[in-house]
Amino acid sequence: MRDARDITEMLADPVQRALCTVAQLSAELAECNRRGSATPRRVLTAVSTGIRSAAERDAQRLWRRSGLPEPWWNAAVFDSGGTLLGVADAWFDEIAFAWEINSYMWHLNPEAYAREQEKTALFTAAGIPVLPTQPTRLHVAPDDVLRELCSAYQHAALRPRPAVRAVRTS
Repeated sequence: MRDARDITEMLADPVQRALCTVAQLSAELAECNRRGSATPRRVLTAVSTGIRSAAERDAQRLWRRSGLPEPWWNAAVFDSGGTLLGVADAWFDEIAFAWEINSYMWHLNPEAYAREQEKTALFTAAGIPVLPTQPTRLHVAPDDVLRELCSAYQHAALRPRPAVRAVRTS
């Protein structure tokens, strides 16, 4: 297996499902022969920053071209009373803005779709702007996605920051 997207899914999925930690994966990788491990090591670095899917890794790579501050990847977001609103794929804490990478794969069944809709509703009700992006657009229209991301960020920065707090999950 050499494809970075496949390797990202292979390494990020068990971390996403809390089956293992990044540290455990790193320890396993350290035990292996270094030959052929450059891509898994790069992917594991991304997973250690909070990336939990190939689509999020694609978003992270595109974000690097944006000039925006680095978001927290997969940050847990809480309202002012401490209730969990959801986990944002990319969270810009200084302005309380969420960028969601909404793939069909993760939201294909009705329950997953309903959870995603509920999270977006909770974020919106708490005053958090949410920019949804389909993963395919990261490849077919990256310049459009960058414009949308930068514009949404600028609009979010103009309003007062809502009374929410986020915690890095990685």
